[in-house]
Amino acid sequence: MSVSAPLTSAPTPMECPSASPTTVEVDASGSLPLFLMLVAGVFWLCLGSALGLIASVKLHAPAILSGIPALTYGRLIPAQNALFLYGFAAQVGLGIALWIVSRLGRAKVVAPFILTVGALLWNVGILTGLLNILAGNWTGLNRFEMPISSVTPLFVGYGLIGIVALLTFKARTARDLYPSMWFILASLFWFPWIYATASYLLHTGFLRASAVPVIAGWYGQNFVSIVLLSLALGASYYFIPKLSHQPLASRGLAIFGFWSLLIFAPFGGFAATYAVPRWVISMSVVSSVLCLVPIAAHSWNWIQTLHCTRSNTKEDFGLLYFRIAIPFLALYGIFAAWAAFPANNTIVGFTWLQTGLVQMLEYGFIGLILLGSVAVVAPKLTQTEWPIRKILKPHCLLTIIGVVFMTLPLLLGGWIQGQGLNDAAIPFVDASKRAFPFVAMTTIGILLFALAQALLLLHLLALCGRSLMNCCQPAAWFAVNKGGAR
Repeated sequence: MSVSAPLTSAPTPMECPSASPTTVEVDASGSLPLFLMLVAGVFWLCLGSALGLIASVKLHAPAILSGIPALTYGRLIPAQNALFLYGFAAQVGLGIALWIVSRLGRAKVVAPFILTVGALLWNVGILTGLLNILAGNWTGLNRFEMPISSVTPLFVGYGLIGIVALLTFKARTARDLYPSMWFILASLFWFPWIYATASYLLHTGFLRASAVPVIAGWYGQNFVSIVLLSLALGASYYFIPKLSHQPLASRGLAIFGFWSLLIFAPFGGFAATYAVPRWVISMSVVSSVLCLVPIAAHSWNWIQTLHCTRSNTKEDFGLLYFRIAIPFLALYGIFAAWAAFPANNTIVGFTWLQTGLVQMLEYGFIGLILLGSVAVVAPKLTQTEWPIRKILKPHCLLTIIGVVFMTLPLLLGGWIQGQGLNDAAIPFVDASKRAFPFVAMTTIGILLFALAQALLLLHLLALCGRSLMNCCQPAAWFAVNKGGAR
C-alpha cells in the first residue's frame, strides 16, 4: 500500500521554498471574499432550513399560513432545495476549494477583487431565483429550480470565481498535486459544462416534452454526484489527514476512487418509475450499483487514515463532522444501489424513502463535510479564534442529530409506506398515513438542524466582529500616552 506524504511534510525538490508565501500570507490574500462566501452560504442555509421547517409543519397543519401564496408547500420545498444546493453547498464548496488550492499550492489568491465581484454576482443570482420561486416562477424540475432570470448572474459569477481558482492554481509554488486538487479541478470544469447545456436545452423550449425529464435528471445527477460531491471529497481528503495528523493511507486508492466516480456516477439518478426509455433506467441501475465501488474506496481510505489518530489538539472537534459523514456516505451508497433495482423500486419508488436517500447524501455527507470545513477555515481566514469556542461542539451535535432525524425515519417510513401501497387490500390514504409518524420525526430533525445553523451564523458574525476589533483596535484611539491623548 502506497502512503502519500503528510500535508505538513517538507518541500519536495519540485517546490520553491524561497518563493513560497507563508500560510498567514496565503490566508490573508483572499480572506475577505472567501469569508463573505462562507457567511453568505451559511445565511442561505439558515433561510432554507427555516423554509423547510415551515413546509414540514404544513404537512401536519395545512391551515398554518395558508393565506400566503409564497408560503405554500409547493413553493417552499423548491426554495429550500435551491438555497441548499446553490446558496450553501455550491458557494461554500467553491470557497473552501479555493482556500485549499491556495494552501496546497502555497500561492496567494489571485485577483481577490474579481473573486469578490464573482461572489456578489452569484448571490444576486440566488436572491433573484429565490424571489421568483416564491412568486411561483420556477422550472418545476428537481435540482434545477432556478428560473431563467438567475442563469446569467449565476453563470457569470461562477465564471469569475472559476477563473480566480484556475489562476491561483497556475500560480502555485508547490507543484505536486495532492488528491484534493483532482476533485476540485474536476468540479471546476464539470459545472459550467452541465449548467450551460441544461440551461440552453431546458430554458429555450427546444426539447420535446419527453426529453425534458432525461435532461433534468442527467443535470441533477451530475450536479450533486459529481460537482458537489467532488467538492466535498476534495475537502475530506484535505481535512481528514490534516486534523488527524496522519498521512493519507493510500494515494493509489484515492486515484482509483477518483476515476471510478467520474466514470460511474454521471449515468445514475433515474428510477424505474421515471417516464423515460427503458435503456435509460437499466443504465441508471448499473450506474447506481457500480457507484458502490468509489464510495467503498473513499470510505476505506479515510477509515484507514483515521485508524491511528493520536492527536488531541484544539482543532480536533472538526474531525467529528468528518467521522460522522463517512458512514452517511457508505449507507447512502448501499441503500441507493438497493433502491435502484426495479423489483425494489416498484415498492419504494413513490414513497418517502426516496427523499430520505437524497437528504442522506446532500445533508448527511455533503452538508456535514462543508460545515466541518467552515468550522475549521473561518478562524484561519480572519486570523482570530472563535469568540466562544464551546459553542462549536453543540452546533456539531445538533447538526448531526438533526440530520439523523431528517434521514433515517424517512427510510423506515418509506419502506412501511411502500408495503402498504403495494397491498391491494389497503386503501391509498391508509397506506400513506402509515408514514405519518416518521414524517413527524423529520420535523424535529429540521428544527434542530435549523437551530444549529442559526447558532453557527451568529457565531460567524461574532467572529467577524472580533476580527474587526482586533484589526482596528478602537480602544487604542482613546489611549493616553506620554504625549497626551491620541
